[in-house]
Amino acid sequence: GECRECEAGTKQSKDTTFCESVLCPANAKRMGPLCMCLAGYQGQVQWNGESYTGTCQPCGDGFHSMENKPCAAVDCPENSVGHPHCACAAGFFGSIEWKASLGQFAGTCARCPEGFSSTQGSAQCVQ
Repeated sequence: GECRECEAGTKQSKDTTFCESVLCPANAKRMGPLCMCLAGYQGQVQWNGESYTGTCQPCGDGFHSMENKPCAAVDCPENSVGHPHCACAAGFFGSIEWKASLGQFAGTCARCPEGFSSTQGSAQCVQ
């Protein structure tokens, strides 16, 4: 048979009879011969001729990425402040938490009733 080089993302099998796919690193997926970081991760993955090098690291709390894009800040929900550890603003109550698997904050902050107040991050209002 005739020898030919394997394409990017593949390498010769142990018995050298065919080219086999090389797995992408953790938190990356294959797009043609390239490996791209999944949504919620960022990094660089490159093919060096025989394997993929580089890593895809998770975005921190309050940050998210689309597939193969850098992590970016996710805005705090309405009536909350203090990114990346968003909490209800003074005069509002409730709870906010980061849901990394969704790439968004969960929870709400409602205005305190008239005659009541709260400090930043309060779960309830006081008279």
